[in-house]
Amino acid sequence: MVARVTATPLDAAGLLQLAAVGCEDRLDELEFTYPVTRFDVSGLQVLLRAHRFGDGAFDASIDALAFADVAGFMRGFIDLVFAADGRHWLVDWKSNWLGPGPEDYAAELLPAAMARETYWLQYLIYTVVLHRLLRLRQPGYDYDRHVGGIFYLFLRGLVPERGPATGVFHDRPSRALVEALDGWIGGAA
Repeated sequence: MVARVTATPLDAAGLLQLAAVGCEDRLDELEFTYPVTRFDVSGLQVLLRAHRFGDGAFDASIDALAFADVAGFMRGFIDLVFAADGRHWLVDWKSNWLGPGPEDYAAELLPAAMARETYWLQYLIYTVVLHRLLRLRQPGYDYDRHVGGIFYLFLRGLVPERGPATGVFHDRPSRALVEALDGWIGGAA
């Protein structure tokens, strides 16, 4: 499985592969903790709608959100952050069972799995974490230039010969949405 994961091209051009990322260009299990001024369902829904996030696959999932208001600190771990092609990318490994064959992990089917598990909220939080980290550490940081987006890799569906057609979900939230989330969540970077 490791060989399949690292050999699978993540982009249509076949240029982005984990096998080509050296240890010096990656952070495994990046731990983060940052202050949160507010994080409430209704405010998040309003912000996401204002930025048209979720139009389509995530729409119902956004409407169904339910959690207690959060204030204090947010803490977590990002599976992998790596640099390639002049950009930084987030990776989250998923071992979900979606079916027995690679066709069950076809790229067009993955948004439904992402919505069902509310993984989109996880990757928005991770993107804000990366945005804050790069703002502090990357000279001349610019979201549009330095952030490539997120990959959710559904391990059971990765087949190197199929590239991103199976097992690979990619998104890159807009700069405006990430900056709005960063400000809305609050707290010092």
